[in-house]
Formats: sequence, C-alpha cells, structure tokens
Amino acid sequence: MASHQVDADQGFQILVRISQNTNVKLRTVAQRLIDHPTEA
Repeated sequence: MASHQVDADQGFQILVRISQNTNVKLRTVAQRLIDHPTEA
C-alpha cells in the first residue's frame, strides 16, 4: 500500500475490484498478492 500511496480502505477496494473483475475470490486475490508481491 505504501508504494502506491493508498490507505487500508483504498487498498481493500482495489482488491475487491480485482476480485470482481477477474471472478476470483477476494481471499485468493489477497493470497496471491502476499505470495507474489513483485507480480502485482
């Protein structure tokens, strides 16, 4: 979040939008970000 200068609420909304746009569960989107942070 710091590298993109967003707060927690904005970061969550970004994850929600990615989840909805890709039809992937939010938990999975978040886990992929944690597992592969340089690919996000």
